[in-house]
Amino acid sequence: MQRREYSVFKDLDARWANLLRPRPLPPPSYPALGDAEAEQVRRLRAEDHEALAAPRQLARFLCGISSPAATRAKLRSHAMFGAFERVPFNEVLEFVGDKTP
Repeated sequence: MQRREYSVFKDLDARWANLLRPRPLPPPSYPALGDAEAEQVRRLRAEDHEALAAPRQLARFLCGISSPAATRAKLRSHAMFGAFERVPFNEVLEFVGDKTP
């Protein structure tokens, strides 16, 4: 009697090869930061919150990332807390550092 080799994986390879092939990710979808957002950031800075003095603190706040200083200042209920939560943190950090004095 002859022994037949059969592999379940052979059949799976043929059927699933298309699904397992790497594909490029779609471009990220998030709102672009422009002049209107820059004006909102300027107004927020004009409120002169000590907890938002540094660009990184401001970017964290706008992305909805709380910090001990912002919590002590009771800023979590501020309308701008998390306003840019769908935008990547590094882009917000660059935006508040470059675009808004």
